[in-house]
Amino acid sequence: MERIKQVYRVLSGEAQPAEKEDLQQWIDADPLNREEYMNIKLLWENSALHASSSTELRRGFREIKRRIGVRTSRRPIEALTMLVMISLFTAFVALSVYISFVLTAKQPPVQMQFEAVALGQVCKTMEQSYGIKISMPSQLAGCKFSGSFYNEPTEKAIASLTKNLGITFRKIDSKSYLISGHNCQ
Repeated sequence: MERIKQVYRVLSGEAQPAEKEDLQQWIDADPLNREEYMNIKLLWENSALHASSSTELRRGFREIKRRIGVRTSRRPIEALTMLVMISLFTAFVALSVYISFVLTAKQPPVQMQFEAVALGQVCKTMEQSYGIKISMPSQLAGCKFSGSFYNEPTEKAIASLTKNLGITFRKIDSKSYLISGHNCQ
């Protein structure tokens, strides 16, 4: 009841600055406080003190009832909106965690063993295992390679392959390599 008197004093201009500041802090502290303030203000604006006739007073009370009804009818919509937003946020976080887990999940080890296999076939196997593209001149495709790779990083495996054959490689982009040389050893 004391809060209502304070609101009336502020609205009528009779409140001291400290009282006005106290009321404003209370209003800002919680959305429910703001709503209560707006309801009290609505009552004050449509009270008998300001009405010149009983018709105007009834009209004021109807307006109060309508405004309070509008405010309370928005609550379920606001709650539903908040629920949808929270659900979407939760789904986004869950999807992000899942994608992060999938992308960082340890891949099975890459194991390759070759015994006098043509370089063209070795490169095809490496392309499939590492998800890359290896280009080379046709005269190198028949070079024979013997060796094995166990969980080697892509560039280290290609470097070992080319060093073994006495040829070179160049990285074109993150997924493409070019092997070059005149002939193999």
